Amino acid sequence: MCVGSYSGRVNVSVFARSNFVSEVQDVAGKASLILEFIEDYLAVPFPLPKLDLVALPHYSDPEPANHWGLIMIK
Repeated sequence: MCVGSYSGRVNVSVFARSNFVSEVQDVAGKASLILEFIEDYLAVPFPLPKLDLVALPHYSDPEPANHWGLIMIK
């Protein structure tokens, strides 16, 4: 299941299991606001046309995944 939002020119999507969507409903909107703030603060545009967040409730890797344009959240 996917929840989407649009931050200027960047499409922000959150992917989650269908039974978990209610808990990530507002994440895409908040991520869009954070992305806009960081772009304004650094005066550097986000270099990709999209940003994907994947909600993995049992994700336990202590290191962040190194995937360009993909953020895994718990």
